[in-house]
Amino acid sequence: MTTPMLTVRTTETTLAATTLLLVSVALVASDAATGYEISLYDALPPWFWLAIIPAFALYSLGLSQASLKGHPRLAAANLAGLTTTYFALLALPVLRYQTYYTEWDVWFHLGYTTAIAGTGRVDLSGNYYPLFHLLWASLAEITGTSVYSAGLFIGPGITALCVPVLYVISARMFRSPTAGAITAILGAIPDGTLGLTPAPGFYALTMLLLVLYSLLLRHDRRDVATTALAIVLATSLAMAHPITPIFTIHAIDIASQFMTVFRWLT
Repeated sequence: MTTPMLTVRTTETTLAATTLLLVSVALVASDAATGYEISLYDALPPWFWLAIIPAFALYSLGLSQASLKGHPRLAAANLAGLTTTYFALLALPVLRYQTYYTEWDVWFHLGYTTAIAGTGRVDLSGNYYPLFHLLWASLAEITGTSVYSAGLFIGPGITALCVPVLYVISARMFRSPTAGAITAILGAIPDGTLGLTPAPGFYALTMLLLVLYSLLLRHDRRDVATTALAIVLATSLAMAHPITPIFTIHAIDIASQFMTVFRWLT
């Protein structure tokens, strides 16, 4: 298949995926719950799944083809679509019920954030991971909405950002946009309740990926700007969750061991 024809086909799959995504979101938004439901996913209409799953597949196909053939604009469009599809899947409880997914941790974090918005200060004696709550309170202040409303989509939004960050990290690490596409597609597959609610743990996961990307930049270009960026992001990560530094240290150690083995094998 010639390059112009492949570009046309990829554009068509991108437009088809976007149409299916819009249809799936419209189906959820227009079909509000009328009573208690044991399972959100059993309550969704079959047409929703017949739209969202092909949308995911078409965006994945388009991203793979565009990355393989070197079409950055098409790759960006499909990456944005894949990220939005992941966000829509994570935001299903909010779209259907207009409230938080009822994990009990949500109400603690809502309380911490409400206290910050009301008093204008952080009580570090009880709030051990204030950075996420400060971000949440700032979002409510900027948008002019209540803390409750501002937090409805912040969990899915922050978690969905992992998809483009994974693409950028992998594409830069392996010097291959195709590797970035594969990683982003795998990262966009929902993983249980990950990202359904606003929680510092999900925020810390996204911050960890940003720290890894800053370290890649620092490795490739050692100057004041990349060093400052890595320090700022690493400091933010340390404040994101109490046990994040422990996992980060282990992750870096494991990565270094794998790199040693990889060099030995090659």
